[in-house]
Amino acid sequence: MDAISTAVSLAERIKAGDSAAEGELFSTYGRGILALARVRIRNFEAAKDLTQDVFTAALKELRAGKLRECEKLSAYIAGIAHNLINNLLK
Repeated sequence: MDAISTAVSLAERIKAGDSAAEGELFSTYGRGILALARVRIRNFEAAKDLTQDVFTAALKELRAGKLRECEKLSAYIAGIAHNLINNLLK
């Protein structure tokens, strides 16, 4: 499955209430978000906490069906991460 198909599938499954898809979301995107947070924040523990916050926010939005273009899931999650990081660094 390519990245776009994976994103669409995960977003749709999460919206439908599939809890296994929630774990897959983190497995698919978690490492990249943690790496981004570590580079920007320069504190591993804070980066781990922020990564958790990113996925908590993303899951809340996905469950509510607020992502209209499911193929943009990775950009959506990255956007949440950037916003949380910027707020933390202010």
